[in-house]
Amino acid sequence: IVTGPDGAADGAAELVARLPAAQAAACWHALDHHARGRRADGDDRTITQLMADTLVERLTGITAATGPPPPAAHIHIVIKATTLTGHDDHPAQLAGHGPLTADTARTIAHNATARWRRLVVDDTGHALTIDRTTRTGTTPSPITDWLRRPIDWTPPTTTATDRRTYTGTLRGYLLARDGHCRMPTCTTKITDADHITPHHTGGRTTANNGQGLSTRCHHLRDLPRWHLHGTADHTIWTTPTGHHYHSYPPPALGWASEPP
Repeated sequence: IVTGPDGAADGAAELVARLPAAQAAACWHALDHHARGRRADGDDRTITQLMADTLVERLTGITAATGPPPPAAHIHIVIKATTLTGHDDHPAQLAGHGPLTADTARTIAHNATARWRRLVVDDTGHALTIDRTTRTGTTPSPITDWLRRPIDWTPPTTTATDRRTYTGTLRGYLLARDGHCRMPTCTTKITDADHITPHHTGGRTTANNGQGLSTRCHHLRDLPRWHLHGTADHTIWTTPTGHHYHSYPPPALGWASEPP
């Protein structure tokens, strides 16, 4: 199963599953049958809309594809403070997928299960540090008061730890900084926090030595004749054929975004 943006800036994405032909046909016919039944009962959505909504309902328990995510769903969205407060409608960034409309991002942000964390960026829009404290989407105090609170400006890159795994604020920073898998040509959702210099060869658990990868690309980098070196700001991947590919962290709101 793979997921990714469909190229539009409307917050849509594609979910593709490669299945045995009989199972794929059974899934399609089950969704189609249910959708046609809903249409016959008077639902005014199109067949394809009903099929998409039914898929979401059966997988997640959400009663409409446009509804907010349930508590079990963990998604990461980066949104400008001015967009969050309603001063503009700059598209947000849904990690591992792409642009998300401002209205959709604000709706999700104000969901009771949402947790906000402030991300500080430089003048090019790249992440510098992330706040250690969080706020819920329904906290009664004004958003502007929360945004004005002092923040710990210590970059996570200065924090070294002997533990093997990336957790807590450090992992959150990697997710926010990288946005999607850092394997060149891959833009899928980050599932793993990886050591650029492997931990077993002396690599430290720091932001400078960390990168976000999909599970597939994490396994790929460990295969024979694949090589990776550099730091989080610039990694170089060398394939078994000897080709070199460069990777850089994107701006927090995506490569197409304007500097803040």
